[in-house]
Amino acid sequence: PPPPSTDFVRSLCEIAEELRFEPREDRKALAPQLIAETPIPPCAYIPMIKSTDKWLRVLRMLPNEARVFSTKERCPVLMCFEMQFEDDETDVANYLHSQYGDEGVADGDEMSESFDAGNCASPPLQSERLPSPPNTSSSLGEALKQKQTLPPSITAGGHQQGERKSLNNGMMRPGLGLKQFSRNLSNAFANSPMGRMANKSKNPSSKSYDTRKTPSSPSSQRGNVWKDEKSEFSYEEHETTNSSVGSNKSPTRERKNSKTKMNVRVQKFIKDMPQVSMPKALKNMNHKKKFNSPEYRKVKIYKSQSDAGVDTSEVSTESLNRAKRFVCGGENWSDKCIRLRETNAMPDERNVVVNAVIAKSNDDVRQEVFVMQMIHYYQSVWKDEGMPIFLKPYKILSTSKETGLIELLKDATSIDGLKKSDNYPTELGLRGYFEIVYGKAGTPDFLKAQNNFMHSLAGYSLVSYLLGLKDRHNGNIMINTRGQLIHIDFGFAFGMAPGHEWSMERAAFKFTKEYADVLDGYGSAKYLEFEKLFVQGFKAARASSQVALGLVEIMMYRSNYPCFTGVRYGGNIALTRFKDRLMLHVPDDQVERRAKALVKASYDHWGTRYYDDFQAMTNGLAV
Repeated sequence: PPPPSTDFVRSLCEIAEELRFEPREDRKALAPQLIAETPIPPCAYIPMIKSTDKWLRVLRMLPNEARVFSTKERCPVLMCFEMQFEDDETDVANYLHSQYGDEGVADGDEMSESFDAGNCASPPLQSERLPSPPNTSSSLGEALKQKQTLPPSITAGGHQQGERKSLNNGMMRPGLGLKQFSRNLSNAFANSPMGRMANKSKNPSSKSYDTRKTPSSPSSQRGNVWKDEKSEFSYEEHETTNSSVGSNKSPTRERKNSKTKMNVRVQKFIKDMPQVSMPKALKNMNHKKKFNSPEYRKVKIYKSQSDAGVDTSEVSTESLNRAKRFVCGGENWSDKCIRLRETNAMPDERNVVVNAVIAKSNDDVRQEVFVMQMIHYYQSVWKDEGMPIFLKPYKILSTSKETGLIELLKDATSIDGLKKSDNYPTELGLRGYFEIVYGKAGTPDFLKAQNNFMHSLAGYSLVSYLLGLKDRHNGNIMINTRGQLIHIDFGFAFGMAPGHEWSMERAAFKFTKEYADVLDGYGSAKYLEFEKLFVQGFKAARASSQVALGLVEIMMYRSNYPCFTGVRYGGNIALTRFKDRLMLHVPDDQVERRAKALVKASYDHWGTRYYDDFQAMTNGLAV
């Protein structure tokens, strides 16, 4: 049987759903009890990994380390696990294959592809599920009908059960490269009935010979025409005579030529899907050439005179220890792992690690998965341009329409949690916190933390503007011990905002006076450096807008994401607004001026202040 990872993951999400209906004052006491009662099946693992990642089996859960985040509509639960790995060479695919055979590998890959944090797992093998070759020419509907009526003793590929392992070993082996897997999958599809039909449909004028047809078959007497009422695309089977057996076109050559042909239904789907059109302004853009030119590479816009010659790679251990008292309550993740090893008497310290996830219910996280994919894409764009813009993509696993698992951001807390921590300098704000933790202004650690803050502020300011992220209160913005900001919870994206037309978040992104104070104040050298980084990052994103527009347009096609549906955001409204934010209609020589105007207009915006005050009054969030 396949590994019961699906049931285990479902049981974790059910804990969050069950606690949601309990009184808030009882949730903290009930959570450890429910976690302790959760059964752990053999070979259970958290499938928020790739098939090539190291295999980590869940040994036991740690109920006493659970934490409940109560809100009005949801009850996310932080759960900690003891996890064991076999050795340094065993990955997920190899281990599941050794325990369960091919079915275990397929099950693991299905779970891995349900989420994306920028790391995509290989798709599950589908070639074995193709219908077996019919005895006579059949239409696509007949082939699909035959697929449903296969006896249980025969696999969907027409092979006996004993032959399945050998077929799969040739198609998808653990460690098989993506190119080779795609090539094998294309070969399997090309040799299937649907593959041959796709080959005929794309080349209707050319004859396609099949030795299985006989002159007495109905299709040999008349053409079999398939036509969609909504499409002009048609497929016709040509007459086949006895001379087809002696044709010069061999089956081997036919299979070779039909390797990359697509299914008829896939062709229709792509034809009906709206095409991405490159705006005229985008064709004339030359920012990509500027970024790749030697002159651009020599420009050092990220160094100010105050931190010239300072290593900005990492803050000192002393500063991190001071920061963990505010951010982690005095115990960072490394300290927590050491404590759990001592108190729980882990069986083998060399092979056991501690991991944690957040289970969430009553929330469709599929939209967040897509936003995280876009954040990862922009991270790669700016990394390719050599810009020190910081973004932290984290893993999200959508387990159903209403549940999901989210990766824990270690050594980080929300701005709300930071401001409510003990000994936080309320009157001095974030600037006072930075000076207490990292030293006085101008010291090496302060400059490193200040640069970390600036690079992360630039990154999330850019994605907040480009992707239209809203609901940016202090509970949805994290800060880690290194002074880097990390945004979470993307339930409101692409212009969708709480209150809709009455939303108070009218700024392009959140840029409070408190943030500017960390950068030495409005108009300072560090502020201007942040402004330059924002402008250059926006130009790079604008130059790469064709790919971003394609991703958005593909995902919004027949999508049920809230940001793409309804009278407010449905149709092409979200895409049109996305194009406007990219300023594709603006001449190149005016882009820098408009990007700087965005920074100036967002600074200490009244809407940002009012929304923070509103969250403080309604949800008790710190301002």
